[in-house]
Amino acid sequence: MTILIVEDDKPLRETFADILRQVGYRVTSAENGRDALARIRAERPTFIFVDLIMPVMNGFELIQALKADSELSTIPIVAMTASGATAAPGAFVMKKPFRAEAAVGLIEMHSRQVERRTTGETAEVHQPVSHRDSPALRRKCRQQPRRSRRIAGSR
Repeated sequence: MTILIVEDDKPLRETFADILRQVGYRVTSAENGRDALARIRAERPTFIFVDLIMPVMNGFELIQALKADSELSTIPIVAMTASGATAAPGAFVMKKPFRAEAAVGLIEMHSRQVERRTTGETAEVHQPVSHRDSPALRRKCRQQPRRSRRIAGSR
């Protein structure tokens, strides 16, 4: 599974990528929407985390471009924002700062949904995942030093 992180803040982008790699995901990144769009077309990531406020091409524009492309419109997107944005059409919104467990939980929830659709399993697929329900997920995320578990720096 390949995760794309689209974030203009380099330290945040690198910290988030390191955490996801430690958990076991393949991670690629881009610093703006234009670079991300080219990377998405070339690499076809499984899951995308995108900052909404960026130079060159912002997250709203990137999401709109992805949803307009029939080949890319099914890639799940999480819009990350520190601004007051509460909605991004076509994406789940996650407020910054957030815990690594929350991001990994979203990825794992999506993976289970895809697996259920693929195998024809009829279990409820919209049940939210909680890191409290997954001892293995808590152990994976705890491998990261405490100060780095919060993606955007705490004050």
